[in-house]
Amino acid sequence: MNDKRLDLAIIILGLLIMLDSLFTKKHRGWRMFILIVGAWTMWFLIGIQLGHAFGAGEYRMDLTVIGETVISILCLYCIYQS
Repeated sequence: MNDKRLDLAIIILGLLIMLDSLFTKKHRGWRMFILIVGAWTMWFLIGIQLGHAFGAGEYRMDLTVIGETVISILCLYCIYQS
């Protein structure tokens, strides 16, 4: 139910996070920035999916909300550890 541009942005953000974790960088600011944007994007998607769940009666999205909540908490934990 998402827009293709939003999906593409999330894929690119995921690739950036993956590439940043593969290469050792000394730029802590860049890592913090992409992790904060990643966590913010996940919370944005959680809001969209909760809107679909309650507004449109699409209650099958509850597992994706739980999964995205876990992923965003992991992003916030990585920010805290770095």
